[in-house]
Amino acid sequence: MKFEAQSSTRRAVLSGTSTALIGILAGCLSGDTDKTQATTDPATGGGTGRPGSDATTTDSSGTYVQTAEQTGPTVPNDEDKEPEEPLSPPFRVGSGTTGYDIALDNNPVISATDDPAVDIYMWTDYQCRFCRKFEGNGLGYLVANDVREKVARIVMLNYPHKGGNSMTAAVMAKCLWEQVKDDDPQLFWEWHHTVFNNQQLPEQSWSSRSSLLQYARNINGIDAPSLDQCMQANRTDHEETIRAEKQRGMDEGIKETPGFVIYHRDSEATSPPLMAAQPYTTFETQIYQLRNNA
Repeated sequence: MKFEAQSSTRRAVLSGTSTALIGILAGCLSGDTDKTQATTDPATGGGTGRPGSDATTTDSSGTYVQTAEQTGPTVPNDEDKEPEEPLSPPFRVGSGTTGYDIALDNNPVISATDDPAVDIYMWTDYQCRFCRKFEGNGLGYLVANDVREKVARIVMLNYPHKGGNSMTAAVMAKCLWEQVKDDDPQLFWEWHHTVFNNQQLPEQSWSSRSSLLQYARNINGIDAPSLDQCMQANRTDHEETIRAEKQRGMDEGIKETPGFVIYHRDSEATSPPLMAAQPYTTFETQIYQLRNNA
């Protein structure tokens, strides 16, 4: 199928016949605690609400209802490529600022090309259990179906809101990417994945500065002493950058993690903000919509 871009303004509302795509999902609400999400199954991410409900708000249990616009059919699920096991996404070193005004200079970019049709901006918190859930499911399908097919790239951004250790992890991620991006960016993924694999309740010892450094020491190729030095010397500057990343997400309507905005680079049109551990079909629908209605 050929996709033809038409003239559109940045952040334009997509036109055409629309069908509501409603899913009841759960995410880590900004400023919440895990106790507020006790009615959501951590294994499946399923909320307490009824599938197909017409609710569009976040209730006290942390259940989020996402409504998106759809202008065309999606590819049947049985034609989707299965994600690789284990997930090992390709990384590229970005530079400059995207058309969506996001700086790439010190942000990990999951991409198989420098010129994809679509940017996916992903805000996460290392202590958010729904971020961990997404990376164990939806992210793999995105990499297999859209990143490796050179349709999309994923820009990894920070949205620390679960406590002080969330900011510490985000700062360490900045330092580590700076250290390894030119020589071996997969080392960043090994550490990133290790942090999520060790995730427990927020603000416990697993997410302390010493534990985050120990994960790095256990990965061959990471210079842990240099990483520690960066944390001491550059933390203030990195925190300023991270706070700006988080604020940008808030400005875009992101209120929980993981949070996403999909941006079509030719038309400069965007999806609505997507939040929680979205299934791959949500991204599939939004990417289809943006490319066919640009």
